[in-house]
Amino acid sequence: MQRAAHWRKQPKRMIDQKVLSLLSERLDTPESDLELLSTRIIEEAAAGYGISEDLLLSQQAEAIYRKYLEDCVEGIREQLKKQGQDEINATDRAMAEQLARLSETERLEIQKALNLQTLSASSLRNVIVKSGIPVAGIAAVQAGGFGAYLALTTVMHAVFTSILGITLPFAAYTSATSALSILTGPVGVLFSLSLGALGYFWGRRKIERSQYAMMVFTCVGHAGRSLVPETHMLPSSQQYKLLGNGDGSVDTTPRPEKQDFEQLLLERTSRDQASNALAAVENANAVAEERIANLSKKLRRAEEALASYAARQSTDAGLQSSLRTLAEEQRNAIEHLKTELDAAKRTLQQTAAKLELQANQTAEAEARYINRIERRGKELKELWSVHFPRMEFSPQALRWSAEQDFRGRIEIERALKEMHETGDPVKLSRSRYNTGEHHSRFTLADGVECRLFYVVRNGTIEVRRMCKKKDC
Repeated sequence: MQRAAHWRKQPKRMIDQKVLSLLSERLDTPESDLELLSTRIIEEAAAGYGISEDLLLSQQAEAIYRKYLEDCVEGIREQLKKQGQDEINATDRAMAEQLARLSETERLEIQKALNLQTLSASSLRNVIVKSGIPVAGIAAVQAGGFGAYLALTTVMHAVFTSILGITLPFAAYTSATSALSILTGPVGVLFSLSLGALGYFWGRRKIERSQYAMMVFTCVGHAGRSLVPETHMLPSSQQYKLLGNGDGSVDTTPRPEKQDFEQLLLERTSRDQASNALAAVENANAVAEERIANLSKKLRRAEEALASYAARQSTDAGLQSSLRTLAEEQRNAIEHLKTELDAAKRTLQQTAAKLELQANQTAEAEARYINRIERRGKELKELWSVHFPRMEFSPQALRWSAEQDFRGRIEIERALKEMHETGDPVKLSRSRYNTGEHHSRFTLADGVECRLFYVVRNGTIEVRRMCKKKDC
């Protein structure tokens, strides 16, 4: 507590520098590179919760928020359940004081988020103790999500004040006072640690993943909005906003997209079947050629043997009879081999004709598939050039994106939008080696983990390659 009091008395600038120095040292980043530091904080906090590293950083941040919110709610619920009557009264008075300080809009946000008819200290206590804040429905900090954040921080302040005897300014939880503000690269909002909260945690344990999670939680809560690029704001979604649910978002795959992708799948299947059939015919052709070669070799040896028998003369009648018998057998073998060889040649002619036909069919199937892929890729290039003017895409990136279904393309565009709106896209890189090429991670709608490789030159993001993780 003495250390907490000490830090509350220090100038904000000194605290900022001390925290930045400590965080930079622990996360091995330059103190001046605040965006990179923000990225590392999110990554560390996500790792502490076991959150997939293949999500976008903004998705990781919101997942951290949900996890931390669940932890906070559970901890506060347990504290409230253990309270005696005197503690209940003290906590309710503290909550009532904090609720009175909120604006009418903020109080309505809490009521809406928690579905309360009336808002009071007792109603807030009851909803948390009996059912808990509905984390699943509001944790994305959209719409009523900020109300839940206000409700939680109101209760947190009351519990700190009444149970722990720590007086923290309410601004510590609502960002009015900030001891540390770091502009986060991936999401463009402020991390905030209060003087009081910083002093409390500073003297108790080292800054580690749990503290990083607290920072991310504060950041997301202060944003009061979704940090993940929203679906209805993505290029492909905006094309079909009239098919949405009223707010411009697309809940289902638009019919033209569904039909086009189904046709793409049919053409891909046709191409694969044609390729397999071609391979089978090529194999049959190779077998026929090999059989002809083997028969020709046997025929040549048989003819050589016959010539040898014919050349041999003997005065011995028995030996001469044996030679004539061997010669006759060899002549019969030669006739049989010639018959087989003729049949093999006819088979080869048939397979050659099939091979030519199948090769043409395979080329046609491939052309239909490639034409559709190129057309889809061209449409994406034109669309993305409008929405992502800072980006350039390689033929491979466009082709790979064109091969994905509509839901997959939406996730690609979510990753692109996050990168495009970031001040320095290099800070989003998950690469740890100075190779000049960077990569980010994202996940398709069906859970498939993917990679996006890029370089940044003169402010332009060159997207070089996209691939599924297993294929990279």
